[in-house]
Amino acid sequence: MTNRKMMEYFLCFLDENRSRYEEQAQILLSEKELETQVKNYKINYAVKDGVFSSEAKPLSKNLNHFGFEVPIPNKVEQQIEELVQLFAKSEAACK
Repeated sequence: MTNRKMMEYFLCFLDENRSRYEEQAQILLSEKELETQVKNYKINYAVKDGVFSSEAKPLSKNLNHFGFEVPIPNKVEQQIEELVQLFAKSEAACK
């Protein structure tokens, strides 16, 4: 997938799924872990060692494993926004 196509998915997901992502962010912040499934990937999110992380594991052998890490901001509002973007980025990469 091209960077441009991934950015298009990211922006689309950010807009279409914001309320779901905000709910997921609340869960992740309180429980420190969250697992979701998108298409042919299981995505594990975690809060640890000063970063939010996502790790996407393919359910099919012909797909690539990938992950992202972002530093945790100080303010809760910024943390939620950072997680919303992490969720959108992770799901866009699964397309």
